[in-house]
Amino acid sequence: MSGQNRSTQRLASVSLLISVLWLSNGIKISQAQSPRQPAAKYLKLQTPVTGNWYVLAGPPCPSKSNHHCKINSQKFAYDFIKLDQRGQPTSCLGTTVNSPTNGTIVTVVDQNPNRAKGKRPTGHPAGNHIVIHRRGTEFVILGHLSPHTIQVAVGQKVEMGDPVAECGSSGQATASHVHVHMQTTKEPLDFSATALPMVFTRTGTVTKKGCKSKAFYILKTGDIHCSPTRFQ
Repeated sequence: MSGQNRSTQRLASVSLLISVLWLSNGIKISQAQSPRQPAAKYLKLQTPVTGNWYVLAGPPCPSKSNHHCKINSQKFAYDFIKLDQRGQPTSCLGTTVNSPTNGTIVTVVDQNPNRAKGKRPTGHPAGNHIVIHRRGTEFVILGHLSPHTIQVAVGQKVEMGDPVAECGSSGQATASHVHVHMQTTKEPLDFSATALPMVFTRTGTVTKKGCKSKAFYILKTGDIHCSPTRFQ
């Protein structure tokens, strides 16, 4: 089997494990669709991570392989998996997570342990998480952060790119990764909230010649996010 096929199978296995995110512990999620909404403008954010990361789950919906599509408030959510120098998925524990937006911290949860190997996920489905009030009814949620690494407090102002925590595997995470989505309310478990579409800055996609920078980009499942300056 080629290295590329092994890598694809490995990523698929991680995707299968993470498909339980937010859906465990008996939480009931409505499968009903939201009323038809006018086409929303994509909101410009910065990716919360730098380096090489694989989009394990992301737009578009509907998709059988994207568990976010089952939750109305998370239809535009992303799960980022860190890649090593060989392009293989690796642990992101200890990696800095940055604020994707300017805004005000409105929620901080920091007491959930990272998932121990071989143990069932426990605690709040989002694990340790931060909610950033961007403006109006725009709330950005960063989930599954490592315990005792959150560097911000409720009421604090943050700017795009500020370090706020470290990547983890807390809550209903079966592997370390970064979860990010934007919705119209501040409660991560408010599945009646409306998902808000995001377009990212300072991102790139892998090509045969390396990573090419794009000013704004809608990341999709299977795309690679990387820091453009490393590949120019």
